[in-house]
Amino acid sequence: MTDLGGLSVLVVEDDADFRAVAVELLSQLGLSDTVAVDRPSEALDWLGKRPFDVLLTDLWLGTENGIQLAGQARQLASATRAIVMSAYSTARDVAEATAAGVISVLDKPFQAGQLEGALRKAATASTGIWGEVHGLSLTDMLQMYHFSRRSVALCVSGPQNGRILFSNGEIVRAETERAQGVAAMAELLRATVGMVRTEPLPEHFHSNVDGEFQAILLETLHSIDEENRPNGDGSPEANPRSTDPTIDAFDFFLEAEETGHASGINHYEPALDLSSANGHRTGERTMATEKQLQETLAKIQSEISGFIGASVVDLETGMTLAVNSVRGDLDLSAASAYNSEMVKQKLKIIKALNLNTTLEDMLLTLGDQIHLIKIISAGTFIYLAADRASTNLAIVRAAVAKHVAGLQ
Repeated sequence: MTDLGGLSVLVVEDDADFRAVAVELLSQLGLSDTVAVDRPSEALDWLGKRPFDVLLTDLWLGTENGIQLAGQARQLASATRAIVMSAYSTARDVAEATAAGVISVLDKPFQAGQLEGALRKAATASTGIWGEVHGLSLTDMLQMYHFSRRSVALCVSGPQNGRILFSNGEIVRAETERAQGVAAMAELLRATVGMVRTEPLPEHFHSNVDGEFQAILLETLHSIDEENRPNGDGSPEANPRSTDPTIDAFDFFLEAEETGHASGINHYEPALDLSSANGHRTGERTMATEKQLQETLAKIQSEISGFIGASVVDLETGMTLAVNSVRGDLDLSAASAYNSEMVKQKLKIIKALNLNTTLEDMLLTLGDQIHLIKIISAGTFIYLAADRASTNLAIVRAAVAKHVAGLQ
């Protein structure tokens, strides 16, 4: 948790009584570096002399405006984060404050806990960029906070309300109004629209999600994908979200197709095309035999020091078409199924963004391993794991590309 005691705060409040209350609340929270003034001009003078971590200002200071002061303060001291206080702020005031870079708007009178939350939010915004982002899926955001190893609470609102807690990049808790843990994760990820905001990670919470991030995320996405599959008669399953009139009211999540597979790809070929006449023919297509796939994996293994295992995977089903492993602690069947869901999600994003491009490969860099996914055709890919201390990405990519070329 962020230590608030080290924060410096400049208080701007023209009401002497409430100015004294604000200073007292800051003292109760352990803050000692506090300066209190009653006019914007004094505040700007102080900011010209020394930096402050936080500007805590009233919305209306006589005829002057605290939001305008926040903008002026940012020009003088770009690292200063602003919190606005008001007894009668409107929705327009909040919108203007957000546009001006204000971290929080506190409604007067407020308690020490509310002020503490705003200060923690300001403290965690001391590094990085703070603002509004559109067009990203919730899955993208989860991966962003995972890979940046952040400790934060990601709050979701809209048709489904809830939050996901991260500690050092790992999901430790998920909750909605109706569910907890992984079930809550699934509820939030099912939503195709909504709004998100971040808050500081609570000091005390009970963990209800256990496991590595990628495994949790892929398992959840796989269960959602299974729910969205068509019925046996080819008609899509009923989806209550498609009739929800609130869907169009939000814009943070890329809308996926409500029929067919969640990836937005309607059909995958479950085998590999070969130009060689040695494979089995199905119509005009020549398919790779299992022997050819195994030989390809063996050739790749021979050129990669620290080779752990590899599989050729059918993207549609997540099933392995061929496997080569030198270690028994890597479950290639499970890994292949999970990775097929990840590939589908990336293809969905490419489709939703109308990108005129193709997905070539994907890299997962772990503490001691390199995991590479190389697309072979529209319906198949190779998944490979290698020891990071014994090889590097360039060698892995070159070996896979060299031998996969014979399968394309």
